[in-house]
Amino acid sequence: MSGASRCRLCVFENMELADFGNRIPSLTFEIVADSEPVSIGAIARDVGDIADAGGDAGLWLDGYSAYGGSARAVIERLADAAGAWPMQGDTGVQLAVGSGAATNVRDHDRGAGAIRTLTPADRVPTRVTVSHYDPARDYQAGLQSSTRPGSGYRNEAIELPAALSAAAAKHVADSRLAQMMAERERRTICPGWSGLAIAPGNRVRIEGESGIWRVGVAALDHARPTLELIAIAPAQLMPVAASGRVLGAPDLIEGTTVLYACEMPNPTAASLAAPRLLVFASGTEAGWRRAALSMSMDGGASWEAIGATAAPAIMGTVESGPGACTLPVEDRHNVVVVQLGHGAMQLNDASPAALDAGANLALVGDELLQFGRAEPLGAGRWRLSTLWRGRRGTEHAIGGASAGDRFVLLEQDRAKPLDLPAGFRGSVAIMAMSANAAEPATADAVADGASTRPPSPVAPRQQVQPDGAIVLRWVRRSRGGWQWIDGVDAPIGEEAERYTLHFSRSGEDAWIESTSEALFTVPTAWRDAGPLTVEIRQQGDHGASLPLFALIPAI
Repeated sequence: MSGASRCRLCVFENMELADFGNRIPSLTFEIVADSEPVSIGAIARDVGDIADAGGDAGLWLDGYSAYGGSARAVIERLADAAGAWPMQGDTGVQLAVGSGAATNVRDHDRGAGAIRTLTPADRVPTRVTVSHYDPARDYQAGLQSSTRPGSGYRNEAIELPAALSAAAAKHVADSRLAQMMAERERRTICPGWSGLAIAPGNRVRIEGESGIWRVGVAALDHARPTLELIAIAPAQLMPVAASGRVLGAPDLIEGTTVLYACEMPNPTAASLAAPRLLVFASGTEAGWRRAALSMSMDGGASWEAIGATAAPAIMGTVESGPGACTLPVEDRHNVVVVQLGHGAMQLNDASPAALDAGANLALVGDELLQFGRAEPLGAGRWRLSTLWRGRRGTEHAIGGASAGDRFVLLEQDRAKPLDLPAGFRGSVAIMAMSANAAEPATADAVADGASTRPPSPVAPRQQVQPDGAIVLRWVRRSRGGWQWIDGVDAPIGEEAERYTLHFSRSGEDAWIESTSEALFTVPTAWRDAGPLTVEIRQQGDHGASLPLFALIPAI
């Protein structure tokens, strides 16, 4: 936007909001500037609250970025970077910077009554760094800095939402550092009654002394006008600075948003107290970056903004599932063929040590598995082999994946966690709206407690006693630890260790028994009437595990 651009208001009449969840959507506008550089003063006149930003405020820009209610904040940041301050001019408030026309004043307290302070130099940063958009680098980010000698312990970083040359950015850094060094010196003077006409922000020159000062505070102290002054640094010469090598960025197509959300056993070692959904999003093209998310827990009657998506997920669909597997850990026989969302998505091999550390964990249908070998087939298709099956307690889903099911690579920075109220069970609708999309993408997820319940017990064993009774044992697992790292039992992950056993026999009513340890003795008399089926579930703080099945033979 330049001084000739005056568009400040956009009006939408009779805009239908049903497609946006009955909420005003996020809107982005691009305002094209004139071909000439624009000053901060012109920017302030266009979008700021400053009535008359006279002068150029010391900084000329090739462009700047401001949106919504941030326009004033952007102006303040640009003015601060230029060392500009507001002052009362002949036609209103204007921005001033550096030395300029100054009023001569006499310090009537010069001598013993004069107040002069000088802040230690080590309070000033030793380095000022300015980041900006460099036109010479195809508007990629540039970085320029200025340093001072001497002691100190901090740096200052200035992020300019503006396009300016490398030399101009270097000048900003030099000027900012010089001004901070100059502002260490403060003066309080008594200018006499003529000082009543001097306002904060005005420049003054003290008779008999060199230098120009900015009025910080103008006051009447004990019936005497006083001025608190801040030193102004001399103008800095425009430096020579290089933009550096240009790294051309190709324009990438965004495509449409692909959205997926589900509840699964928590991939981390944390024990959750409330159900958690994981939201994955990507695009059909490599240019997709992120989208704004909304959630509805009442069937779409109301929507709640929940932030933005995580980094683009590596996801796609299953072409052929891995099939059944007798060994629930390493599967060297079956393979998975997946079609990823676009050709720029990549998968990688993983060593056994990397797999043991959690690498290449993926959701294939409802099964979590890991793959050691990823072979590209071309056109975004991949064959995955050396499979570790039924991970994180999903052995019940082994063999259930079929063509068309979702494939998602689980990487922490590519999943948006969404914590739900404790005890919630039901359907949740998710909506994603990217900046350039005409329609939002939607997905439904069912929260059934998979992220908060313990994994089912495993490895049932039966020991027949001399009297015919059977001692049934099993091995518990914990949602608080998926790796056996210290050679001892995994933490329980619940307040107490509890199990329920559902016994059933053909033609009879089922009954439930309970125990607080991983064993149960089946009496001899129970076996007299025929074989029994038992389902063993661990009782967690927030629900029961899926069952472990065992068959108790008859005598």
